[in-house]
Amino acid sequence: VIIQDRSGKIAEAGLHVLIIDPTRMANKLLQYVDIQYLSSLYPRDMDPENLRYMIVRAIRFGNAMAFDLMDMDHWTKLGLAFDKVQKGLWARIIDRSIITNKVYEELLTDEEKEIEEFKSYQWVSQNMDKFRVVLVTNAAIPDEFMIQSMNTFRVKEL
Repeated sequence: VIIQDRSGKIAEAGLHVLIIDPTRMANKLLQYVDIQYLSSLYPRDMDPENLRYMIVRAIRFGNAMAFDLMDMDHWTKLGLAFDKVQKGLWARIIDRSIITNKVYEELLTDEEKEIEEFKSYQWVSQNMDKFRVVLVTNAAIPDEFMIQSMNTFRVKEL
């Protein structure tokens, strides 16, 4: 539901996704679907060059970009990490202006601009509109700002 959004309700809301999952089962599922899956605690995952590359690919191919926050509030940490890629990038990702204002073009390296899959005519709006950020937390009570800023789903324990 969250990844493919067959009903279109997630896209219609225009918000990214927060999954509150004390069971951590959503993490296991997300690791095996076609998304960019990153852990907010792994330095390599949060490396500026890795983040730049992952966001460019996720937008270009219309994938979700998921962050495992574990049991911590990493909203600010994500903002700081993306600021190392480009100042204010996290805010532009969250409000989707990264797509509407074509900010993603600024993130391409000169070498990538020469590669066929990143040529300007390859950036199809039907793909880019499917792009979304998915934050997964197992915190019992995540930050209220995250809950208010995103489509929030809660996985119930059995």
